[in-house]
Amino acid sequence: MKRLKILVIGSSLTDSDRDLVLKSLKYFTRKEGLSNEIAEKVVFEDVVAKQDSHEIGKHANEYGYVLVLGRDASDKLENTNTNIDIVEYHTLRPIEWGGLLRDRVVEQLQGMVDAWVKMETERKLAEIAQVAEHKVEWITQNTDKFKRHIQLMIQNGRPHAAFFNSKDDKSHLILRDATKRLREPIQEVVPIVADEKVLRAQEEFLKKFEQIGYPKVFLMDIDEFMAHVLSMCMQLNGQPARILVEPVDDTEKSSAHNVSRPVGKIAD
Repeated sequence: MKRLKILVIGSSLTDSDRDLVLKSLKYFTRKEGLSNEIAEKVVFEDVVAKQDSHEIGKHANEYGYVLVLGRDASDKLENTNTNIDIVEYHTLRPIEWGGLLRDRVVEQLQGMVDAWVKMETERKLAEIAQVAEHKVEWITQNTDKFKRHIQLMIQNGRPHAAFFNSKDDKSHLILRDATKRLREPIQEVVPIVADEKVLRAQEEFLKKFEQIGYPKVFLMDIDEFMAHVLSMCMQLNGQPARILVEPVDDTEKSSAHNVSRPVGKIAD
């Protein structure tokens, strides 16, 4: 999992520069509700009096992304001796962000933020997968947290098919990325959890779902999905509610390695 801490490297950074960078990064994550999260992950380093990046040299394993502001900062980064896997994004100094170059800067910042948001979404989903067993009433006590995991996925262009009451009895709910093409179409009716964009253009997206293997679907928003989940838990009468996230890889397999885990139960 990519480290999500962001290092911003600049030369002769002012307080106004720092404020503008943070304001911009928070702006690009506002729709996903991750403005506070990204702000907490940003560290600034001024390299005006340095030959290289001391922060990377000493704490390289903490960072997944580097935002480089201007040519001078870029040169200092090139002088930094490191072999770690870190994603670099280069843009102009904050003082140059206006005027005719504004669109170029927006594109550069948006690219970095999109990559960060995607990894943040994957990390939040992985949090569920890493828990072997949740305590009693986990879902009802953590409804907002669980809802946010699913909401992040669908807001980032990944509507999920939801299969309740699996026939194999190993899980009560299977969630599958509904943007990945299936090897064999599913002929049963499948609910798909989607965001407002998909719900507003149902006819267009229903055709897309049919093309990738879902000829019979009905769409539900996140609140309707959560209502179904809580209803499912109530019907289990205190038994663990097992939720399976079933990723589909880029080779268009109908299923990949599955990670199953109990995610909670409601006490009698």
